Amino acid sequence: MEQSFKFFFQAVGVCASAYTLAVIAVERYYAICRPLQSRNWRTKRRAVLTISLVWIFSFVCNIGTLFIFDSVPYRNQWTCDTYGGPLIDFIYQLYVTLVLLFIPLCVMVGLYGHVIYSLSTVVVTDNPTVQQSLQQNGAQQLSSSAISEWLFDALLNNPSINVGNFKEKILIAKKKVTRMLLTIVAAFAVCWLPNFLWWLLVRASDLAGVPMWHSGLNMFLTVLTYISSTTNPITYCFMNKSFRSSILSHCTKKKRPVSGIIDYFVPKEKLFHPVFLR
Repeated sequence: MEQSFKFFFQAVGVCASAYTLAVIAVERYYAICRPLQSRNWRTKRRAVLTISLVWIFSFVCNIGTLFIFDSVPYRNQWTCDTYGGPLIDFIYQLYVTLVLLFIPLCVMVGLYGHVIYSLSTVVVTDNPTVQQSLQQNGAQQLSSSAISEWLFDALLNNPSINVGNFKEKILIAKKKVTRMLLTIVAAFAVCWLPNFLWWLLVRASDLAGVPMWHSGLNMFLTVLTYISSTTNPITYCFMNKSFRSSILSHCTKKKRPVSGIIDYFVPKEKLFHPVFLR
């Protein structure tokens, strides 16, 4: 039973990690594509509730692990393995591949894909006030489904902004966001997809009666999943220029302004608007 709990908590940790990334994808989608709507529900209380639900779901959906794994004899010693037979093993592996990999991966790909599409799609704004402000300032009628009208209002009311080239600065910000989102999805897929597919192939080969176990390959793919935990701080934190500037400022004990796209666009009194709290 001790070995079953070991595998159970491992599966719970993997599931919680995957669905936390999926929840972050949902939060990023609303923060970038629907910033004004996200302001109403992006609270600390709801964040705690969401994280709690992720962990509860992770415990519930992995209960089957307690009945699949147990201590079994292997070469004059005991090891942890399944004892339900090849068919049960294959069905269980198919289940965990679907729940722990493909569902959160599809959520991330779908939402981040929509964000990237929104950032790359330039349309004419339908707000007459924004159109008039743009015309009065000699700028092109520019808007995006991912950039709120509040942002354009902030841009045009900031006297330090050269309206003639703010379009170029917005495009630079779009490229940075797009690069980060692609890196997040790619890192998750590269680190986890090979391992899940490998185990699915192993279980299928056992069911077919032609085992294809390879210890070296399994060890490599397992290490790859561990690397996933180290990539998250890099993609979510160190790829953010404001975060790097804050760390550098803290280390050098000097006060430095927050760098990045906010420096160009946002008045200080509007810095804590929900659009930029990300």
